[in-house]
Amino acid sequence: MKPHCWVRASDSDFTGPLPQPRSGHTAVNIGKSMIVFFGGLVDKKFLNDVTVYDIDNNMWFQPEFMGSGSDGNTGPSPRAFHVAVSIDCHMFIFGGRSGANRLGDFWVLDTDIWQWSQLTTFGDLPSPRDFAAVSVQWKRLHIINEPPAARAYHSMNCVGSRYLLFGGFDGKSTYGDLWWLVPEDDPIAKRSGISSSEVVPERDTTMEEKESQREGDAITELQKRLQISGLLSTSVQIVDEMEDKELIQQALRVGGKDAAVQALRDHWVRSAPESITLKEIAPLLHDYQRLITRHHM
Repeated sequence: MKPHCWVRASDSDFTGPLPQPRSGHTAVNIGKSMIVFFGGLVDKKFLNDVTVYDIDNNMWFQPEFMGSGSDGNTGPSPRAFHVAVSIDCHMFIFGGRSGANRLGDFWVLDTDIWQWSQLTTFGDLPSPRDFAAVSVQWKRLHIINEPPAARAYHSMNCVGSRYLLFGGFDGKSTYGDLWWLVPEDDPIAKRSGISSSEVVPERDTTMEEKESQREGDAITELQKRLQISGLLSTSVQIVDEMEDKELIQQALRVGGKDAAVQALRDHWVRSAPESITLKEIAPLLHDYQRLITRHHM
């Protein structure tokens, strides 16, 4: 696989109004002609707008809708951390979060006529949920330059041989920047400032996949031996600090129970990544998700 590089999108790449900064949104490819962005969150405000990237014309636009739901609205209520998938010309939306509420409604958007419909007659729907996931298969790309700022709850979509990254949240700031991830021979790759002479040869991908599998097996084995829970299981409910047994166990090593949780967080902020022990990783990530959710509320 060819080496790839990150390139900040420029104004000349697009026409039309860009989507506003957000995180927790969804973005799905409708065929090879468009990407449909829905919902998300910015400054504690949940969104239900739709912005479309027309791939063929490099143009952003916001369509006008028809349709109605059981509550009389023309489309889904504002939300973030929902699930979206596309089938043919349709985008399906399920669940998510709005304020302190988990949602369980199911909607479909027909992008041929821009009409929302609420689906209520397809048997028993799943229970309300947020932070759900859709199964994917990972493959590591060989990247030859510095990536964008670290973030979570962003979107990334395939546009031909390129990938388009948008938005996200880093714990403090909500992003509205757009980035291309492109092969090194892409015409816009020269904007990254990387020359071909600087490219490091890519490792054998078969070996990488085997090593990744061995690492995964090793981590699973360590989790069993050290009795730490799955790090990012979507079945884990977000609980209060005082009910998070793993967090309290780590916090008690720092100080008394009442002040220990904040002391533990301060310890993590000050710590270098390599100094964090394996037993701390699961409670750290669960606490990060809890704080992100609380910040959004």
